[in-house]
Amino acid sequence: MEYILEPKEKALVSLAKDEDFVAGFMNMQALLHIEGLWVDSDYRGKVDFRMLVKRMTDALPKGMDYFAFAPTSEIGTICKYVHMEQMPWGVYRGRT
Repeated sequence: MEYILEPKEKALVSLAKDEDFVAGFMNMQALLHIEGLWVDSDYRGKVDFRMLVKRMTDALPKGMDYFAFAPTSEIGTICKYVHMEQMPWGVYRGRT
């Protein structure tokens, strides 16, 4: 069995090949997601998170998915406030 990494512009594809037969594959791609949230303590309660998200999403093509990871309940509350849908997935991390 041969294992091949096929680099692409915005993704990697790893193939398990038995001669010319593809026995399996896995891909890794960049995931557009909201990350990094900070508000100065003097402005907490005054910054409109919906407007922050709107400025970013207005720059995206219509119908494009984006995500946010919510490691705390506070971040989850903000995600709900900006009308994001909670997904039923678990999040797993790998490290090289």
